Amino acid sequence: MRFALLSDTHIGRSQFKLEERELDFKKAFKNCISRIVEEKVDFVLHCGDLFDVGKPEHDDIVFVIEQLQKLKVPFFIVPGSHDMTATGTVLTIFEKVGLLTNLAHPRYRVFKDDKIVIKGEVVGDVFVCGVEGRRANIKEIYSLLDFQKTKCKTKIFAFHHITSDVSTIFADIPTALLPKGFDYYCGGHWHSKSVIKHYNSKIIYPGSLENYDLREMERGESKGFFIIDLEKKEEKFIEMPVRGYKILKINIESLNPEKKKKKCIAQIKPDNGKLLIIKLSGKLKSGNKGEINKLRINQDAQNKGYLFCKIIISDVLNPIEKIKVEQGNKTLEQIEKEYLMKRGYTRTQIDYAKKFMQIIGSEELTGLHLEKAQKRIIEELENEIERD
Repeated sequence: MRFALLSDTHIGRSQFKLEERELDFKKAFKNCISRIVEEKVDFVLHCGDLFDVGKPEHDDIVFVIEQLQKLKVPFFIVPGSHDMTATGTVLTIFEKVGLLTNLAHPRYRVFKDDKIVIKGEVVGDVFVCGVEGRRANIKEIYSLLDFQKTKCKTKIFAFHHITSDVSTIFADIPTALLPKGFDYYCGGHWHSKSVIKHYNSKIIYPGSLENYDLREMERGESKGFFIIDLEKKEEKFIEMPVRGYKILKINIESLNPEKKKKKCIAQIKPDNGKLLIIKLSGKLKSGNKGEINKLRINQDAQNKGYLFCKIIISDVLNPIEKIKVEQGNKTLEQIEKEYLMKRGYTRTQIDYAKKFMQIIGSEELTGLHLEKAQKRIIEELENEIERD
């Protein structure tokens, strides 16, 4: 038996207020459904955030209905945080007309002996159940979960939360709170694909189908969904095409706003239909960053074929401005690296400088050995600076 696992499709998302980006998310979902039909799976599991808002537009609802009608197998889903409102979820409409099964519907829950007993559905010899992506008191809820006993060969738990094994910073729950006894833990809300061993089972996040924000573009990760073969216990990731994009990082240290504009325009090469993200850093020689002609740069980018150009100047400093680094829960090393990067140094340059400092402070390297090591690091650093 095989099933398709997807999540975070965010139908209705309109990044940069562009209609084209809204169509990109729909195109990604449409392509995904078509590929799922080709794969001839036994069922589909969606781990939440089908829509980008709890009250989607009429056109978005119609579009999803048209896509789900193409499937001839069960479509299970747990609502994500974006799918819900204070009064419920729009997924109820789709369930009423038989297009999907909401595994987090109240009918699948029984309160017994201070426990929340979760029921589910059976497909062949597979038991699948789940919880929705609510944030409030979620740790307490997980600690109370219990599950309907089943003799099914394979048991799947679907959820829409980030576990601590995936991200300690953004975690909703500690991984240890996941209920025991399942073969697969299928998660949403985390937009990067991840497969993590969890005792004798696996935690699988398919990620989003399109780049939701700039951070995802910067990571440059592949987007798509999983086909999971339960007999072979294998996961095949199906990569899907996304809107093309390009990220330019430009250091404008010691330039005035006019020269900075010319430097940006000189580095924008013609392209067709991509998104262009320009990230500026460094301290201006004169003037202030508010004088940077972003409109002129944007016009040049669109004239060269880009769909949209986003210019980020948050890391640009005015002549007398000091660099600020938010400390938060960062280590001293992370704070130092962020400070240096805001000064315009690359990660590689910082890493080589760190190696150089380590060698200088080494007690083991002395005399000729120390001199050779220092020379090698200097040569590598100089080559890296020239490449940048």
